[in-house]
Amino acid sequence: MMSFSATGKWWLGVLAMVMLVIAVAGCSRNSVKSDKPIFMGLFGFNYTDRYLRFVRVDGNYLGGLNAYLNGGSSSMGRRKFNGKPVTIRVTWEEGNRYDLATNKHVTDGHALRREALVDLKYPYPKDATTLVLHFLPDGAVEAELVVGMGAIWAARRMPVPEEHSYHVRGY
Repeated sequence: MMSFSATGKWWLGVLAMVMLVIAVAGCSRNSVKSDKPIFMGLFGFNYTDRYLRFVRVDGNYLGGLNAYLNGGSSSMGRRKFNGKPVTIRVTWEEGNRYDLATNKHVTDGHALRREALVDLKYPYPKDATTLVLHFLPDGAVEAELVVGMGAIWAARRMPVPEEHSYHVRGY
């Protein structure tokens, strides 16, 4: 067993304090250098005739997506997209159907839990800010990373049906 004198303990304490200061300075320097956000936005487009509720991406709550529209703007912890393929787990529940003829949700008691493992569209943009989900009419889910708010709306793949009240209300 090794024992230290009072002077040895003092020097050991000084050494430990110096190492702590260096470690903290290094961490703060890296955080100042990095201009990447801590969180990544989540957004979804729903091209189906069902309201999608309780949408989650890898456990992070996105919210609900209206039939034929979008919704569920949220955020999740930043993931590392370093060139290797990434798969995310998406869970949701299908709810009421939207009837284009009446422009109303039809309460039909439909409540089906769904889950999909989704490969992110590759290659990934270097400075991605938002993960965008696409819920397709055939039941498939696709995902892509985009940079900036304008890119979110540009990512929409199918127009809102002309019969939807979205158009009637003039949005």
